[in-house]
Amino acid sequence: MKFKTKQLSKRVFALFLAITLMAGTGVTAFAKEQTGTDALMPETERSVSENDEKNTADADKEEKETDSEEKGKEEKEKDEKDEKEGFKPGKEGEDPLETYNGIPTEWLEDDGEYVYSEEAGSYVTEDAFAKTSTKKGVQGDFNGADYIGSYGGQHTLLNLRVTDFMGDGSIHTDKRFDYNGRTYYFRDTFSTLIRSANAKGATVSMTILVPYQSNKEILIDSTALANRGNNTKNSPYYAPNVRGEGRHYYEALFAWMAENWCKADCHVDNFILGNEVNMPNSWCFSGSSDPQYNVDLYTDAYMILYNAIRSKTSASRVSVSLDHSWQHNDEGRGISTKDYLDRFNAAVAARQANVDWSISYHLYPAILSQPDIWVELAHMPDAPEIDLNPKRADAMFVDGNNLSIMTDYVKNTFGTQHRILLTEQGFSQYMGTGIQAASLAYSYYAAKYDPMVDCFIINQANEGGKLNFSIGGVLAGDVFARLDSDPAWVESQTLPVIGVSSYSEIVPGYGRVVNRAQVEAFVTRLYEMCLKRQPDESGLADWTNKLCNGQISGAEAARGFFLSDEIKLWNLTNEEYVELLYNVMMGRASDAGGKADWVYKLNNGVGREGVYRGFAESTEFGNICNDYGIIRGSIKVDGLEGRDKNPGLTTFVARLYTKALGREYEVDGLNDWCNRITSGQWSINDVSTTGFFTSPEFLAKNLSNDEYVKVLYRTFFDREYDQAGYDDWMNRLAKGTSRNEVMLGFANSREFAELKASFGLR
Repeated sequence: MKFKTKQLSKRVFALFLAITLMAGTGVTAFAKEQTGTDALMPETERSVSENDEKNTADADKEEKETDSEEKGKEEKEKDEKDEKEGFKPGKEGEDPLETYNGIPTEWLEDDGEYVYSEEAGSYVTEDAFAKTSTKKGVQGDFNGADYIGSYGGQHTLLNLRVTDFMGDGSIHTDKRFDYNGRTYYFRDTFSTLIRSANAKGATVSMTILVPYQSNKEILIDSTALANRGNNTKNSPYYAPNVRGEGRHYYEALFAWMAENWCKADCHVDNFILGNEVNMPNSWCFSGSSDPQYNVDLYTDAYMILYNAIRSKTSASRVSVSLDHSWQHNDEGRGISTKDYLDRFNAAVAARQANVDWSISYHLYPAILSQPDIWVELAHMPDAPEIDLNPKRADAMFVDGNNLSIMTDYVKNTFGTQHRILLTEQGFSQYMGTGIQAASLAYSYYAAKYDPMVDCFIINQANEGGKLNFSIGGVLAGDVFARLDSDPAWVESQTLPVIGVSSYSEIVPGYGRVVNRAQVEAFVTRLYEMCLKRQPDESGLADWTNKLCNGQISGAEAARGFFLSDEIKLWNLTNEEYVELLYNVMMGRASDAGGKADWVYKLNNGVGREGVYRGFAESTEFGNICNDYGIIRGSIKVDGLEGRDKNPGLTTFVARLYTKALGREYEVDGLNDWCNRITSGQWSINDVSTTGFFTSPEFLAKNLSNDEYVKVLYRTFFDREYDQAGYDDWMNRLAKGTSRNEVMLGFANSREFAELKASFGLR
């Protein structure tokens, strides 16, 4: 259902505002002037003085002190008065200053109409990046201006400076927010822009920045503050204070963002915490160059933001901002992006499992003023012999020339669920507009045909001197506008500059065309065979979009079906589950031997995701994917339960429970032992011996030597004892050989090695 409403005239709105204030709304619209750090303090931590003018801050305080019976009486009188005046208040909990007849006033557009969707107010559930038809986008500015539609783009980025966003209740855009017993005010100048971008079908990325402001120092980390004098590179932004009192503000701010900017009609699609945080001296000052300190400090803040957003939606990304210094650490003053990423992933995993972090990467040329990236820029002043951006694993910088080095690393190391968003890149005019246009086109096509990349947003600011990134009025502007619509013309203008005959020579996958009808058929097949029904329209579109855009592989798509809540409702037996896998993933009925092996694994500790992974990575499923023109892909080990990482190992550890302890495994214990082995913390022999035979549970059995030796035979040899061997071990024990020595004799034997090999282990 949709409806339209006429625009409020200024006169009517003024009357409405006056009526609201006179009625005693209980909402602080205007607060007394505040200066210093106190201006930032929560309402509950401020001293609010009374005065004869009865300002709204006093009204708010008085309302809090009124008992519930009196408050109810006042609200009833107010409602009666509003009804007489023709004013209809908004729903319970709405700020009357922000609503008219239940509709937010900021939603009343200048054209006199507002189209209201019945979905407004619900949280966003669909990935906005999957629904766009281009990866092109243009940055907005600090004043909140967006450039949706510029040059045919469908992506924009806005920068939010926390110091500007922290209000005090003194103006209409200050939004009151009560959180954890405290009252905050957030100065919202972005919601209208976000909502406008959403309505145009564009994505919104937002960078959250912490500049220095003397009266808001509580927002900045204490180490950064203490070392401000060492900010020799004049870093404009600082590490947030999440280890002191400032943590309260960030928890409240991020909770407010999640509640207000994760809505179906007002959603930020990519929240970016900080700017180039791997450069703690240049762009995100922390007061320290120690890599691990910086990563840990940042991760603490990141997890607050991530969990706030995830409490409302899984459709929005939460990204770490990294620059182009792939393996270059700014002579020790920064951290290389690759090193930072490895440390960040480990730090996140240590705090919380299955965090689907993303990267907001800045794809600038290695040397900002020299955009001729195709020459591999072999002229670093202090190392002229080094190629800065070659298409090799040892590249110091990653730009449009060698983008796949970074994206392949992320894909192969962490998995395709970790998306890459190119949210800032600029191309200087300094070497001429022809080179500027060629570098822009080359970089964009590298991003367009890389399935790990979801957007390409350019910075077109003129920063003066050699750093004029503007594309307006020059060849680069025309090229950017026609990148998707007229690639032949773009090629004619840019390829001669680069010196190649086709972008296919330098861009992997260039010109690859995805047949949407084929992809839809693949998705439909999954619905029909896995769920036994026809696809719903939104589900079909969502899966198809993600496959077409390269956000997921065929293996990841099928995983979503086989592990769905819908299929779980069927309560399939292990035999039925395996048969379904054969039918869908291999296009045939099972063979008796293969089916028996997979069912055995399921019956002996392996989870269904572990078994699914085996089918997903089969040649037969690869052939099915090829028939539909999609990439098979794989299921990365990261994020899997320990028991699903190596089915052979899992069944081996499961039998240790039955042979050594005489009982069935518990899933948590099985996962723990398998994780210790796959991570390299423990060897298989260590787990088999120390892990089980010296455990309190085993020792509590108080076995005799006879019983002990027999258990060793069953555990390490998988058989009953032979008399000669049994007698030998018993004699050794009788003569003083320790049980530990006897156990190691079994563990280091050839027979135990052969047993491990039968499980695919060594």
